[in-house]
Amino acid sequence: MLGRIAKEYAFHPLEGINALRILQAYRGAHERLRGIETTEDLSLLQLKLASHRIGVSVETVSYYVLRWMEQEPLKLLAKAIYPYELEFLAAAKANGIRMAVLSDYPAPAKLRALGIDHYFEMATCAQDPEINCLKPNEKGLRTVLGRLGVKASEALYIGDRPEVDQVAASRAGIACAIIRQKPASYKSGMESVTYEYLLKALAENRIV
Repeated sequence: MLGRIAKEYAFHPLEGINALRILQAYRGAHERLRGIETTEDLSLLQLKLASHRIGVSVETVSYYVLRWMEQEPLKLLAKAIYPYELEFLAAAKANGIRMAVLSDYPAPAKLRALGIDHYFEMATCAQDPEINCLKPNEKGLRTVLGRLGVKASEALYIGDRPEVDQVAASRAGIACAIIRQKPASYKSGMESVTYEYLLKALAENRIV
């Protein structure tokens, strides 16, 4: 995405630098809010924090976030599919496993761009009024389980950040798999898995 921004503002470098500063401030606000519960609208609060951080209007922050974090990435997402991810999703659905998405940001457009939206029974995000907080707060996971009518002991949460996803899953009492393209180990002692591993586990009835 950095290359696309550089190309877009090649003849207007100051605007390009400003765009990068805004996006950096927005991501910084995101991390500041991680796990915190608030009574204020989460998405608006993040915009306000970024706006205050660099001294531009909320509308300006919103414009650059909409374009460079929500719209432009859609063109690149097809390349982001992990090996065996499609096979795992298809096999899971064929086996009657109910699947849902919980993300930091609204997911439907991204799921459509990836061509995997039809695998999921529901998709929600941290900005959902009923959730209104980011992982590792477990509220989002509990909300999804409640809407699906699924017990925590019957669920598997697949994420990609142990310091966020594994912590949230642990707090919610849900088994967690940290996914990577190649297996890896973390300081916490947790090891990641691949979609190929999960596909084999499904075939061997270790995921039901």
